[in-house]
Amino acid sequence: MLFGTALAVRFVPRNPGIIAMLALLSTVGELAAIAADVPQPLFFVAVFTVGTGNSVFGVLWITAL
Repeated sequence: MLFGTALAVRFVPRNPGIIAMLALLSTVGELAAIAADVPQPLFFVAVFTVGTGNSVFGVLWITAL
């Protein structure tokens, strides 16, 4: 999540709402990994991606508010 926060702080998008919603799409990868019963290292990558996406969403959401 720290990676996603650092990424979002440095990145200033033209349409923060769209980028924030797209960042939440990373959740699909984690849910697919759970459903497919993937190996543990691949699951860790999915969890890292979700943490990054959620952090980007959180920073952009709070900034917009």
